[in-house]
Amino acid sequence: MDNYYTFVGLFEELEERTGTVRSNRLGLPSETCNLKSRQVKQLKRGESLYRQKGTLSCVTWRDRKVFSFLATVPTSEADSDEVERSVKVSGHWEKKNFAHPGVINL
Repeated sequence: MDNYYTFVGLFEELEERTGTVRSNRLGLPSETCNLKSRQVKQLKRGESLYRQKGTLSCVTWRDRKVFSFLATVPTSEADSDEVERSVKVSGHWEKKNFAHPGVINL
């Protein structure tokens, strides 16, 4: 689902949906979605922040940049999976595995 149309009120009405969300939407927890918050700035690649309210979950994950997701399916840190990315180490490209939230299908 496109992040332009994603907001908290919509996902409270829908079931079993996942989509990216813009970090400035009303109703999002500021400690996990505000790009200027200390917790979000300190995230390293592959790390996530989770907040849940009823059946609605908000997940913020850092890949190359920070992504925020809303999901109506239950999710937690235990549901994480791995994704392979190329990173430059000492002038050479290497493949490394990074964790990603299970709510994302890559």
